[in-house]
Amino acid sequence: MLLINGCTPGDAFSEEPPAMHWAQFLSAFFFTGCLAVPILLAVTGATAWQASLLNLASILILCIACGLGLVYQKGWLGEGMLGDSLLS
Repeated sequence: MLLINGCTPGDAFSEEPPAMHWAQFLSAFFFTGCLAVPILLAVTGATAWQASLLNLASILILCIACGLGLVYQKGWLGEGMLGDSLLS
């Protein structure tokens, strides 16, 4: 995500920067590795299933936290739902 944010311009109507495809590739590569490595280690018996499931659960919690942060930052909740009631 940091790679994509660093390679995108602030203007939504400008052309895609030349390094954008590399940022997308590296982000997908690292995220796939975060998911695939624990599964491969568990399947081959190098680690216990509990350790791999714990690792996958932590990645899921991180994705949920990033998603909720994005929703709150963009203001997609609106006034009727949570809004700013948590900060008041």
